[in-house]
Amino acid sequence: MLVKRNLRYIFPVLGIAALLCFSSEAAEAVREGLRICGTSVIPALFPFFVLTNYFLGIRSARQPSRVADRLMSACFGLRGSCMTPLLLSFMGGYPVGVSCAVRLYQDGVLSKRETERLLLFCNNSGPAFFFGVIGGTVLHSIQSGALLFLAHILAALCCGALLRVTEKERLTIRRVDAKQTEQRGFLDAISTSCASLLQISGLIVFFSVVLALFETSGLLRLMQRALPFLPAQTLSAMLCGFFELSGGVVRLTACSHAEELAAFLMGWGGICVHLQSISFWKPAHLRPRGYFASKLLHGMLSVLFVRLFLSPTPLLAVCAGIVAAFCIFFPQIRQKWGGNLQQNTV
Repeated sequence: MLVKRNLRYIFPVLGIAALLCFSSEAAEAVREGLRICGTSVIPALFPFFVLTNYFLGIRSARQPSRVADRLMSACFGLRGSCMTPLLLSFMGGYPVGVSCAVRLYQDGVLSKRETERLLLFCNNSGPAFFFGVIGGTVLHSIQSGALLFLAHILAALCCGALLRVTEKERLTIRRVDAKQTEQRGFLDAISTSCASLLQISGLIVFFSVVLALFETSGLLRLMQRALPFLPAQTLSAMLCGFFELSGGVVRLTACSHAEELAAFLMGWGGICVHLQSISFWKPAHLRPRGYFASKLLHGMLSVLFVRLFLSPTPLLAVCAGIVAAFCIFFPQIRQKWGGNLQQNTV
């Protein structure tokens, strides 16, 4: 009990000791993290964050069409307003979809239950990373980047379909009308976007330091000795990608099966991305249960679709058919045999 109670103090103490021992390497990692933020993250996300926040500040833009309502209801059991965060997640990348979903919830457009279900599959990567980094830098093939992006989209939609709200669950979701709040202007969108990007940049810099300490302290070499069946380059890329997505994907350049590994990492997203997402939904008191399991499923389904696109075999076709059947019938099976589910209402 004493060890468990004091366990939370061990990691900060070890981190401080590592920073004191490898201060120059940590400082270089901070500079590298800031370089990534200044040259890649902020230029890509800032304009999109501003336009997204400004768009969501217009009350009339939040009203879904009947087509969107029917499509989202049939596929995911959610109302049409949920289509906006989903589409923006595919266009803007991590964590634009989460930011948009939480914003709609805070403005009263979505209920708590709807938002928590939406967060399980609306946190996705955008085309810029697939075409620019994966296709252009890692795989040296824009076509391969496009195939990975298509697999990424299909895997996200499958996760949403598998988690589709059933009729019994839908009865417990109270639909809320949009609050009659004042429209937010362009300057509000600028200030909100700056605050969000400051937090995201801080997380990226922090994880750059963590990964640098992993390598400098020799922990990465110890893991390579413990897992000798994995090539050193592959282990380094996967470990880095588990924590911070962009650094891990870039390291896949010299790895075999780079397409499958990149598909999994893009579906998983990385701990840094997940903490960015939590920083949006935690202040709103949202708790999307099963989020990490959903992201792991997203990664595995992405690998399946990539293999099916690049080297189709009868076995892969059967597996894809099973996934499609689950997407169609699993929610009905859960509704029939799952019993009366007690859901939170707002």
